[in-house]
Amino acid sequence: MAQDEEPDGKKVVGKRRDYEVGYGKPPKHSQFQKNQSGNPTGKQKGTKSLKTLLAKELGTRMTIGINGKQVTASRQQLMLQTLTARAAAGDLRAARVVLDLIQNVFGFDEANAGRTTLSAQDQQLLDSLLADFGRALPQAEGSDQVQEEADSADNEPDAADGPGEAP
Repeated sequence: MAQDEEPDGKKVVGKRRDYEVGYGKPPKHSQFQKNQSGNPTGKQKGTKSLKTLLAKELGTRMTIGINGKQVTASRQQLMLQTLTARAAAGDLRAARVVLDLIQNVFGFDEANAGRTTLSAQDQQLLDSLLADFGRALPQAEGSDQVQEEADSADNEPDAADGPGEAP
């Protein structure tokens, strides 16, 4: 038996023989001392989080030229104006960002969640946009089938005729 163990196998720590050293029980001399911080330098005073810095930058006012006029507003407002203007002008990436932003800010409109039919005018507008979008896509390998489907959709009866009616 070693000199620092008791007959029952407990290790002797210092002069006390009642403390067992093991998993989750470090020796008393290496434990944190009372009234002494484990992180004496700690977090520096005045350090700012990313959220704080971003809010400050977005709130900063600046002046830019829009349509020949000088406009002063917060950076956040100017970014939103630019983004929505690009989306309205047809920039698909900007439109995607704006639509995602709208859904994140305002949420999903549950009142229209069950609505599955479009008015005849909305359906006609959607069909023409999809047809224009299909023509704007570059032709890639294997896209002949997609073009054939789009062409066959143009020959189908309009939604204004009503569902299930033949021409």
